[in-house]
Amino acid sequence: MDHSIFGMLNKIKWYLIALYAVNAIIFQGAIEDMGMFIDTPSILFVLVVSAVYAFISAKDRNNFLPNFCSAALVAGLIGTIIGLTGLSSAFKASDYVFDPESVILSILVALLSLFWGLIFWLNGRILQAIFTRLNQKES
Repeated sequence: MDHSIFGMLNKIKWYLIALYAVNAIIFQGAIEDMGMFIDTPSILFVLVVSAVYAFISAKDRNNFLPNFCSAALVAGLIGTIIGLTGLSSAFKASDYVFDPESVILSILVALLSLFWGLIFWLNGRILQAIFTRLNQKES
């Protein structure tokens, strides 16, 4: 039995292809312009926080994915709070004139962080279910 990452990827390659296809269908069917959801700082923030937490807190490799999923939700919420703190810049300090563009950008950052946190959480939970099913078949 091959327990390497490549052995595991070879075993679940069709599940991964199906997971990718489901994500592509959801995104292409529900969203016309996926480019507006690509916010590199939000994606990196959620990924880095989740991965660091999962590496630090996982006692073994079986705990990595559940910890990553939990941390992705929390990182998305933290990113939402960071984005909402930008709402204070809607009023310029010099003349207190309302700036709707800064409000829109702050809300966009907040929602994109939450969006990516939920996407990573959902995909991680699906992968966790796949791994659980495969382990039950082997037992």
